[in-house]
Amino acid sequence: MSFLDASSVCYVLVPQSVLGTLHSSYFALEIENDDIHPHSQERKNQNESQDPADFYQMLAIAAMEQKKDGPLYTENKDGKQIRVRALQYMNICHLKRELATEVKQIRNKHTTSHAQMERIRKSMKHYVGALRDLRFMLESRSANPRTEEFLRNLLYIKDAKDHAILLDAGFIHPDPGQGNEQYYPRVYNYTGEGGGRHHEDTALQQTREFLNRVKMALFGGIVLVAPMLIMRLHPTELTTLLTTSIFVLVVAVVLAWYMKEADKKDILGATAAYAAVLVVFVGASNGG
Repeated sequence: MSFLDASSVCYVLVPQSVLGTLHSSYFALEIENDDIHPHSQERKNQNESQDPADFYQMLAIAAMEQKKDGPLYTENKDGKQIRVRALQYMNICHLKRELATEVKQIRNKHTTSHAQMERIRKSMKHYVGALRDLRFMLESRSANPRTEEFLRNLLYIKDAKDHAILLDAGFIHPDPGQGNEQYYPRVYNYTGEGGGRHHEDTALQQTREFLNRVKMALFGGIVLVAPMLIMRLHPTELTTLLTTSIFVLVVAVVLAWYMKEADKKDILGATAAYAAVLVVFVGASNGG
């Protein structure tokens, strides 16, 4: 029996007489050292790359380093902030991975089982529920502007309004100067639509709507009177053409911006009617 040293790999050569049942005359028994052997380290890396923990590590890094749509956690001069919507995106990615893993098993085995279908049913229920919750987060939640703003702010955990929560979670340190008040979480008492503040919210909304109507009324009067005054005080052909063209374009852009629920033909009709009024005024002025 002989031993060959080959850089941390020991090959033990055993004669056939010792193991008569072997097919070859000698066989090599490789004793690996995981800390030194390069092939062993490569296989170890391959196994680690297939570890589900790697996926979740990459998921956490992607959520924290997201810059375009906003990261999961930010810390700047305005304080610390956690985006709850980013957590929902992470939850959806997790559920997608669960479903993809089940589909891979079905593809490889060309069959399924009762236990697997139960897992898929539960995962699908959670996935559809996550999409429904995400839709609630993305869409408008109330016709009342104040209620909408209140619900939208709940999608963030901010230092200004959730100081006690971030303090308890370890994101911030206690301030000795604030006393025990900093440890009390803020419990919201906003009653919203139909609650104790309903009349206040309704009055505020009516005031805003009235101011918007006043703005549009003033705008309508200005865009009619201003070009007439300009063309009357400066009765030149160039002034008339430039004034008419500029005001028609301005009115068209403003109508397109504010008439969000109007149809395209309605905006076109309103712009054409305004242009017709200016044309009539120009014709009457030239005729006079």
